[in-house]
Amino acid sequence: MNDHRVLSSNSRWQYSAWGLALLLLVMQTLPHTVAAHGAREHTHAHVSSNVPDQLKAIDTEDEMNLNPRFVYEGEVVKLTDKTFEHATQASTGQTTGVWFVRLQAPGCRICQKQSRKWRQVAGRLEEKVVVAEVEVPHNAKVLKRFTKRGLATSLPSMLLFRDRKVYPYLGARDSVDQMAAFALEGYKTADGVSPVPPEITWLDEFLEGMLDRAWLFVPIASVLIVGLAIGAHTVRGGRKHADLKLP
Repeated sequence: MNDHRVLSSNSRWQYSAWGLALLLLVMQTLPHTVAAHGAREHTHAHVSSNVPDQLKAIDTEDEMNLNPRFVYEGEVVKLTDKTFEHATQASTGQTTGVWFVRLQAPGCRICQKQSRKWRQVAGRLEEKVVVAEVEVPHNAKVLKRFTKRGLATSLPSMLLFRDRKVYPYLGARDSVDQMAAFALEGYKTADGVSPVPPEITWLDEFLEGMLDRAWLFVPIASVLIVGLAIGAHTVRGGRKHADLKLP
């Protein structure tokens, strides 16, 4: 009976010792575990801050469509005097699709400020409308082509080409929603709709150059007119003198 009491007392002491050791072990490892977890959270936050905005918190296509704050920057096609008509076929059938083109200049602050939003418009209209831009005044033919008809009156100017017509966008230049909506449906009620003007040819440029230099021909024409008048007067005077000599 006494042996049983001694064994029970020893067992209780052993269990208490093991429990105390386990408690000390947990207390020693807990701060390291918390610190490691904090470091992982800090690392995750640091990496997340370096991820581009358009890649954050986007896992599926459904989430992209449901998340109104999602911003995707699409591809903007660069056009020039040489490639504009071939790519858009603006005045020759428009068989390459609907084009939304921006005329912009490197020195235009509003244009530069709008550049990111224009890429966002491209992302919004992807596979529906081709979004492009032309840098002016380096591409003077495209600029003249649309300023002559009053379709581009300032920079940046956004022009929608569809149904063999050109629709100038006159809404807010900093609203991705409005620009995208215009390209899809809003153009139907737009003002200033016009047939697409033809390309600027070498003959157009030559005639325009002649008109620009017309003032140079005024003094030349004046000299020619005076010379012809003097010559005609001299001829008439000579004839009269010859007539007087006749018997």
